[in-house]
Amino acid sequence: MHRTSTFLFLALATSPAQAADWPQWGGPSRDFHAPDAALSREWPADGPKRLWSRELGEGYSGIAAAGGRLYTMYRVRDEEEIVAAFSAATGELLWEHRYATPMPEGMRLGYGKGPHSTPLVAAGSLFTVGTTARMWALDAETGAPLWSHDLWGELGGNRLRRGYAASPIAYRDIVIVPVGEEGHGMVAFAAADGRVVWRAGDFKASQASPILIEVDGREQLVAFVSDEAVALDPASGSLLWRHPHPAGASYNISTPVWGPDNLLFLSSAYGGGSRMLRLGAGNTVEEVWASSRMRLHFTNAVRLDDAVYAASGRSSVLLTALDAATGELLWKERRVGRANLLVAGGDVLLLEEDGRLILASLTREGLTVHADSKLVESKTWTAPTLVGSKLYVRDGERLFAVELPAVVSE
Repeated sequence: MHRTSTFLFLALATSPAQAADWPQWGGPSRDFHAPDAALSREWPADGPKRLWSRELGEGYSGIAAAGGRLYTMYRVRDEEEIVAAFSAATGELLWEHRYATPMPEGMRLGYGKGPHSTPLVAAGSLFTVGTTARMWALDAETGAPLWSHDLWGELGGNRLRRGYAASPIAYRDIVIVPVGEEGHGMVAFAAADGRVVWRAGDFKASQASPILIEVDGREQLVAFVSDEAVALDPASGSLLWRHPHPAGASYNISTPVWGPDNLLFLSSAYGGGSRMLRLGAGNTVEEVWASSRMRLHFTNAVRLDDAVYAASGRSSVLLTALDAATGELLWKERRVGRANLLVAGGDVLLLEEDGRLILASLTREGLTVHADSKLVESKTWTAPTLVGSKLYVRDGERLFAVELPAVVSE
């Protein structure tokens, strides 16, 4: 492990000073909400303005944005991964960090070799995990390596057949990642030097990214792992609760969704379906409902008011709305297929896998489309990133910057 001198680490990557940025998977609050966005519902006939595009490489890693820079990961050769920083204004390459990543035998790579995880920006550093679970801490300005760990080889984590996918999360002066297997289901590293602060849990990791929530004044680290959801104390790693959610082949991929009413939504495809948990004081957990009406594969869900919205299904995919409190099916919409969702102010951006971008309203009554445009011609499985009115999108080979029409204040 490489070490560096101690540096000042802010409490969270989601501090108010960084609210306009998108420093991690899921945005400032890790829930795919950009509450301050003010987008116009009127788009030019030829769609939003394309600012720039540039070649990238293979992969589905999301785009972290902070301080006028974009960070993502990709692969350009079979045995090499790259972490790179670009100018958000021009797309110019600012730095790149390359490292060898030979694929272990037995991995199933029919959907691509990744990388899948999204970088985390926190207090001047960048934290990444590649397809083979190689974790790096890099200087965000220069790309210089600070420290690294092998989560599978060195720490003994369970090897995911389709590659590591969870995105790291910051808490105080530590960075936490799922690792898997007995004694180190989750591991927290000191952000400054990479030393292990705590390791805990006897569960196997999945592809889902963990979230931080607060339940009646107590912080919880929630992880959607193999065949269950668990919560740990983020400061110590002590187990707070666990609840089963079995899915075929242990493919729990989507990020849990936390609501203001202490309701936690979980969903997966295959045999998993969806369930809603109510969390309470004393680390209690109660299953409110379970349903097969929504089966979320690898895209994301969002919570708006008293409903949950997501593209449901594996082969046949429909935009679906469920009542958050009861699991009642509110509607299914055939006009939208597999898509990632991003809440922008009062409206929702939906980026379909065929590259079509839609601006719409989602309510209990249904979908109202305000504008749509074909942005990308190839498959687009990566969730987009929104900073102000600028949207950053990637497909399997390129990175794009788009200026969305904004509401003009008087």
